[in-house]
Amino acid sequence: KKLLESRFQKSFKKGLDVALIRHRMEQLDKQRTGTLTEEEVLMCLTDGGMDKELAEKNVKDFLRQHKDHSDDAILWKVFLNEFVRMKLFHCVVMLGQAKIFGKVDTDHSASIGLREFTVHLESQIGREEAHKQSRKLFSKIDANHDGNISKFELRMWYRERLKALRKRVTAKK
Repeated sequence: KKLLESRFQKSFKKGLDVALIRHRMEQLDKQRTGTLTEEEVLMCLTDGGMDKELAEKNVKDFLRQHKDHSDDAILWKVFLNEFVRMKLFHCVVMLGQAKIFGKVDTDHSASIGLREFTVHLESQIGREEAHKQSRKLFSKIDANHDGNISKFELRMWYRERLKALRKRVTAKK
């Protein structure tokens, strides 16, 4: 625990680390109710390296989507899972930008391997979470299963995600 605490303190210098945010949320949920107040969630996000305004936006978006809760409590595990899912989506979308793709493609092969992909995720969500998520997400994007992600595969994955999102939104109406 002391190691996690010291890593947590250093995290604001290094950027966002989801594992450390999760650890802080677990610590604050002393009664193991699975809930935290809005202020506690904001504190965990900002302590974990997120800009205060961005943290507030993320929490407000979550609360807007889950407005059926009448009390002040946030189901922090649900929040964190949705946050990670959106952060991963954003990481992949960023890869579609030529400048970012070029930086991530360190071997200049015009494609991204699993190791390069994992390093990219590490820079956005922290090492532990990146290692948990990278292989599964990589295999979803790597449509031809050749062990590399091309720009074409990124575009196809993105289009499929948008189609699925539109379908969900239409079904809710």
